[in-house]
Amino acid sequence: MSNVRFILVAFIAALILSSSTPLHAADLAGAASPTELGRRYSEALARKDLNAYGLLVCWDRVLPRERKSLESGFTSQASDNVTDFRFLTLEQMDQEAQKAGAMAPIRKPVQRDGISLDHNLPIIGYLAYHFRSQDGKVQGNAAVPLGMRDGRYFITTRAPLP
Repeated sequence: MSNVRFILVAFIAALILSSSTPLHAADLAGAASPTELGRRYSEALARKDLNAYGLLVCWDRVLPRERKSLESGFTSQASDNVTDFRFLTLEQMDQEAQKAGAMAPIRKPVQRDGISLDHNLPIIGYLAYHFRSQDGKVQGNAAVPLGMRDGRYFITTRAPLP
């Protein structure tokens, strides 16, 4: 009986130690900085790693169909050559859009299929990058909105209003 107790105590101690040990940075949700988020997003695209991408997105309240759409978009983007990652403030993003002759991104709630959706984290900036298709026929610039939660940066997306 004392052997069983010793094994059980050792097992519980191992569980406690493993749960208090920090994960490898690449296994953590979000990123410590916009630069880290850009690097990890770039790496996820290069490896076509949907799981790594999933750790960078804030999925709070995101509808299943929206998640599927985002994952599909990531998979499509992963077949492109993606370069020149950089962080843009809200003002810089608006200026970039204006220079390109486009409208600034919409940052207020929108209606889709009768559901009011808004970003699930306040937008603090954008991760902008350049993409070019493998055949070189399609190229352009793209950006994803970033937000913060618990001191970590995430790609934020639309979700039903709480």
